[in-house]
Order: sequence, then C-alpha cells, then structure tokens
Amino acid sequence: MRWFAAINERAFQFDRYADLLTVAVHTALERTRLVPHLLYDGEDNALTARLRARGVRIIPCRTFAYDALAAIARDRNDPNLLSIGAGTLLRIELPRIVRELGFDDRFVLYTDVDVMFMADVCPLVETLEPRLFAVGPEFDRRDTVRMNAGVMLMNVDALRACDADFRQFVTAHLAELVDQSWDQGAYRRYFGRPAIVRAILGTRWDGLPPELNWKPHWGANERAAIVHFHGPKPHDREALRSGELPDHMRWMASYSGGAYDALTDYWQAQKARADR
Repeated sequence: MRWFAAINERAFQFDRYADLLTVAVHTALERTRLVPHLLYDGEDNALTARLRARGVRIIPCRTFAYDALAAIARDRNDPNLLSIGAGTLLRIELPRIVRELGFDDRFVLYTDVDVMFMADVCPLVETLEPRLFAVGPEFDRRDTVRMNAGVMLMNVDALRACDADFRQFVTAHLAELVDQSWDQGAYRRYFGRPAIVRAILGTRWDGLPPELNWKPHWGANERAAIVHFHGPKPHDREALRSGELPDHMRWMASYSGGAYDALTDYWQAQKARADR
C-alpha cells in the first residue's frame, strides 16, 4: 500500500518536523510493507537527499490555497499562518495527485509526519474500504465526531468526485479554517452532518481502529500499530517537565501523561538508529 506524508520546507521549526519524518520513514521501512511517498513544498536539502537514499519518492507539490493563505498571513501580520497551512493543506491534493501520477490504487494511507510505526499496518488497513475516508478520534477515544485527520485511509476516487466542490468550500472558508484546525476542520465541516441526521445515519466518514492512530496519553497498548504524537512531540518533554511552559504550550500538559515518557524514550532510540 502507498503511504503519503507531507511537509513544507518553510515550516516553523522545520528541523523538528524533519526529525519526526525521519523516524516515521525509518519505522515504516523497518516494520511495514508500506511504500513511502512525500508531498513536498520546498527545495532539495539534506532531508530530501536522505529520504531519496532510502527509496522515498519525493513529489513536488504546493497547496492550491497558497496565495489565499499568503494574503491572510499578510492581513493578520502572522507569517506562521502561511508556514503551517502550506504544509497541512497538502493532503487535500492527494486524490488529484494519485491519479495524475498514474497510480491506480483505490485506497492510500496518509499520515502526519509525527507518527511512529510500531508494526505492519498493512494486514489491518487492507481489510478496510471506507466510503470516503476512515479516521480515528482526536483526544477522547469515545468521540467519533471530533475526529483526527492525522491518519487517514483515503478512498481516492470517492474523494476525487467531490474534490472541486471541497476545494471551493475550503477557499470560501479559509479565513475561518485557519482557526479551526485547518484542513481537519474543513473535513469535519464539509463532510459532517447535523446532529439530528448523525443520530440516525452516523458520520459520513468511517471509523479507523484506534490502534492505527494511537495517542501516547492514552497509555500503553502493545497492539498499537501507529503511534501519533498528536499534541506534545518528543522534543517537548524537557519543557513540559520543567514546569515553565510558555503560554502557547500550556494546553499540552494535559496530554503528556500515559505512555508519553516511555514512547518518547522509544522514539529517541529510533531516531538514533535512523541517523546511523
């Protein structure tokens, strides 16, 4: 199965995300049958050279919303809006790119870069056939409505069928979406249903087993195949334990329990192996 991640070279703290992606690729190649691809907005650098050497296909890509994002960033005097959005919105390009590259896959796996593969996901993922896409919960394992788009199994043709309308929606609401979890907010809103309809028909997206998007603060789980450092990253541990968090990180403290320390230790060991 093809696996895609995405990154923008001009992202804030790019080196940190390069580290995360390095571990994601290392563990995917070591433990899974996934074929790694990277949607990349940027110039060739040490990261792309390292990934190509490991067989990762680098696909130059820029979000369709780049110019609109740049305008919003200028209006708000906040360049981070562009550096963040230019990376996270890349996943919307996948249904188009997959077919333009001549791939005939019905389903592809997308993950954010801050994941770590603990086991081969293919035996489980290949049994799933989402109508549009399959996703897991975000913070609360019981909350299927507040889904997390950090791991998505995408139905390529089904998403291409509504791609033009979805892009129009994102463009029309972009100024709101930058404050609503970006494209994750767009997926929730565009593909969401009113509560009364959802009570009868359920969500339009399919559920992904939590083992395929396991959050460290949920605790240890030997069956977890994809660990997603959603919230505090391994790099944040020192600041979290110092008790002197800057304001923009205070929310992370609630999500640094469970198996966060153990999985951060494990991530650091994988990073050392990947760097050899």
